[in-house]
Amino acid sequence: MATAVQSFIKSVAFFLLAGFLGLFAGLAVGVLFGMPDGSGLTGPPLAFGYGFIGLASGIILGIVAMNHLSREALQRITMVMGIVTLVVLIWLTHHVRTTRRHYATPPGIPVSAPADRVAPAAGRLPV
Repeated sequence: MATAVQSFIKSVAFFLLAGFLGLFAGLAVGVLFGMPDGSGLTGPPLAFGYGFIGLASGIILGIVAMNHLSREALQRITMVMGIVTLVVLIWLTHHVRTTRRHYATPPGIPVSAPADRVAPAAGRLPV
């Protein structure tokens, strides 16, 4: 019974890792090569479309790999994919934190002007 549960957990881990890495690879391809310059608001959906294609490809490749590889090879591949996924998650976390810090409001510049410094609207008297 324990071996069936362990085998199921390893299979689920393999599919999740294959899907995540496929999603990340698809998003990377979509962002780097699939989005034209000046795409505006259509760029992110295009990138997610490439990501979804990568996710589906990763899961399909995972199914094919599970049918053709031995258990030992699958365990090794799962460990390598886990390490690669961990590195990707660390890189994404670092990238998001750096990007947020880069686009933050510079110190000394108020996010919004105080009400007493806002110019009155045209045709209205200041209160």
